[in-house]
Amino acid sequence: MAKNKKLTSNAVKAKKEELKASMIKEVVIGGDTYEFKVDRKFIKSKEVAFTNDLISFVSEIGTDEKYFDLGEIRIQTLSENYALLMLIKHFTSIDVPEETEDALTVLRDLADLGVFNEVIEALPEDEIERVMTQATVAIDEFSGKLSESLDKLREEADRVKKELEEKEELNEELIKAEEIDSAVGEE
Repeated sequence: MAKNKKLTSNAVKAKKEELKASMIKEVVIGGDTYEFKVDRKFIKSKEVAFTNDLISFVSEIGTDEKYFDLGEIRIQTLSENYALLMLIKHFTSIDVPEETEDALTVLRDLADLGVFNEVIEALPEDEIERVMTQATVAIDEFSGKLSESLDKLREEADRVKKELEEKEELNEELIKAEEIDSAVGEE
């Protein structure tokens, strides 16, 4: 039987460092070799940051007009590639900017250099599958809540519009009544 270890702050730090241990990978670009680190195991705090970035992106493409005309297939492709880029951002040492447009520039640059897929393939497949599954569930929940909120807002907007139309009709009737009163009073 395995001996139980005492849980201390040092033991927690040591275990976290063990989980954070990374592998050194290399890519060749134009004859030059570049190294980058890849997390062997994905830790919770990075998984949460990854999921939050994806939710922010989903929210952005749903509300920013510059994405409205892309069409469903292009949005799907962009979203999938952005998710892969966020894997690179959070689970490698490759620097990816916070701003969406700047991050997409890095995505294009990595693809143009022919190393985007190579970097993704360096990540542990089991960890990718696990974190993508978790992120998908979170995004689905977010999308459902967002959809419910939008439905409620539409209902409220329809109600307010109807009230305004009714008030406008009443105002028009009042104006007509005043005109009739005026005309009768002049006779």
